[in-house]
Amino acid sequence: MNKTRILIAEDDKGFIPLLKRFLSEIDAEILIAEDGNEAYKKAITYQPSLIISDWMMPGLTGEELCQKIKTNDYLKATYFIMLTSRDQTEDLVNSLKSGADDYISKPPKPQELSARVQTGLRIVQLQRELTELQKIKSIRETAITANHEINNPLQSIFMNAELILAKNPHMDDWTRKAIDKIITAAERIRDVTYKMGNIIKSTSTDYTPGGPTIIDLDKSEFD
Repeated sequence: MNKTRILIAEDDKGFIPLLKRFLSEIDAEILIAEDGNEAYKKAITYQPSLIISDWMMPGLTGEELCQKIKTNDYLKATYFIMLTSRDQTEDLVNSLKSGADDYISKPPKPQELSARVQTGLRIVQLQRELTELQKIKSIRETAITANHEINNPLQSIFMNAELILAKNPHMDDWTRKAIDKIITAAERIRDVTYKMGNIIKSTSTDYTPGGPTIIDLDKSEFD
């Protein structure tokens, strides 16, 4: 399981230790960025589950950082909490309009911050579980379709290959080995479609370095 990471984007060096202490009871790796640009770079590199960001920072402001996070396909599911000393309703509304999931007034109360962060992490986890369930549903539906379309021709391959072997007891070794390979390949196809239809937890792997990912059936879990 990937380590849960929380990124704190805060330019007040004296305030950072306080935030870390408030979060000390949460089982997560705490990352620190002292301006908005650094925060965005670390978000891309470490893909935190949750970001706590000050509203006003050098480089990207909290609002600008939030907008970039929420428009990035790899980061948009990140739970974003805005820290602000502003108490004007318009500012808070703008914070939420920028894509923030929650906001807390500075200075935050320890129990409130901890509770908001834990709620955010639970929401992220539930979103991940829902995404996984949707992926599994799609894989299973694909497998059912594949089984329906492949089963008849696959059975024909098995039947005819076995028939050829049975009708030609004196077949030369090269031809016999070639037919055995056909049967082995057909069994592999049957095994793959069976696994896809019974998958309960998928594990992805890179198909090519830096390219698309595929479901690793050897590492996934099945009924």
